[in-house]
Amino acid sequence: MSIPVSEIQWLQIANAAEALSPADREPFVTRIVRELEGKPIGEGTVARAVALSFKVFFIPPEIPRLPPRWARS
Repeated sequence: MSIPVSEIQWLQIANAAEALSPADREPFVTRIVRELEGKPIGEGTVARAVALSFKVFFIPPEIPRLPPRWARS
């Protein structure tokens, strides 16, 4: 199913999808479409759908824990 979004709204969705794993991008966009179905499409509605969907799919990278600089040899 498609939704009528402006170019700027589509760029907002696409930019958020870029931060995700390639395997998660299509399900991410699908979830946004489901969130927007039956609602008036506006900047706030799209931003809310992107934020809610991003929280579901984004897995932050693990940051390696290093000992303090003065404890390294």
